[in-house]
Amino acid sequence: MQATDLAFEYSDVHADVRGHIVSIKNPASGIIRAQSIGQIIRDEHQRSGANCVIETAPVREPVLL
Repeated sequence: MQATDLAFEYSDVHADVRGHIVSIKNPASGIIRAQSIGQIIRDEHQRSGANCVIETAPVREPVLL
């Protein structure tokens, strides 16, 4: 996802991104966690009831079971 912009538009997503996301636009639901995010766009085209959580935080390492 190098140089990704306007990511996750209208998506139901659970993402842990290692690195930077240039911009996120109108995600629908779920959680997006990245090390850094340039811009979050929520405009008049966002679907009603959208409740996506967006965080910047260190990405957790996967746990092997």
